Amino acid sequence: MGDGIRKLLERAIAVHHPPTEEEVDRAFRIYIAYYEEHCTDTSYVYPGVPELLERLPTRRLAVLSNKGEHFTRKILTEFGLAPYFQLILGGDSLPVKKPHPGGIEFVLNTFGVTPDRAMMVGDSTHDLEAGKAAGVITVAALYGYRDAHVLNGADIHIQHPLELLDYLTQ
Repeated sequence: MGDGIRKLLERAIAVHHPPTEEEVDRAFRIYIAYYEEHCTDTSYVYPGVPELLERLPTRRLAVLSNKGEHFTRKILTEFGLAPYFQLILGGDSLPVKKPHPGGIEFVLNTFGVTPDRAMMVGDSTHDLEAGKAAGVITVAALYGYRDAHVLNGADIHIQHPLELLDYLTQ
């Protein structure tokens, strides 16, 4: 979906005719109402993620999603992952979304961390572009949504979440 739900809905309506703003607004309201009830239906936690998080109790961790913060929190809570993160941000938490580096810069400032001491682990080009623009180490999660050739610009590539431990220093 990369460009957001509204853009996806515009494109879907445009298959039949040029969409009006009212049509897109109505479709968006219907989608949000449905998603509120079903946002975890097809979501799942990648194998190894809970084990990784268990092994990082002293790390300051954040989630930066382009999904709305409400839904990001709801999904993380549903799967028992929210307590591992000191900061959870969605696409509506800040004035900018990935691939803009502003979200990562906000996390760095909040945690008082310099870019050279931070990583952006992601499974999309938006994740890696944001990380590169913010100057952090980028980690391509190849177990996610994209193939290695799409995420080839990352500093590090991992096939399984626990591989990240090999790259963490004190």
